[in-house]
Amino acid sequence: CVTTMPPAPLMATLLASSPEKDLLQAREVIKAHGGSCAAFAKDDPMSPKRMRWWHLIVRMMLMGFTGLKHVMDDMVASWTMKQRWKLVWQGRVAASLEILQRMRPEEVINVIAIKGGPHCDWEVEQLSDGG
Repeated sequence: CVTTMPPAPLMATLLASSPEKDLLQAREVIKAHGGSCAAFAKDDPMSPKRMRWWHLIVRMMLMGFTGLKHVMDDMVASWTMKQRWKLVWQGRVAASLEILQRMRPEEVINVIAIKGGPHCDWEVEQLSDGG
């Protein structure tokens, strides 16, 4: 006796959140199954960091006065906005979702968030209805 089941809907997968201790393994599993990863750790090159004074001096020497305002704005933001990673995370998730929707329009996007600490809790809240 052969039973046929309806085909499962195609799904694209996006890892949006993971505790740092699990991120490498989670990213590998998601990518092995054709998924994408927007989650990142604090040591990620895309993670915002405070601008060092010597960066400011080098930039000032290489640019004119027109770019100086932008450099000063970046410097102030890097030292005063303690939660800049949230803006980076929101941008990465939004961009990843947009890319997946364009590349795989016929597929449902499955967004995965692995429970962890307070940062993961905030990320899950953002992914929930009303977030």
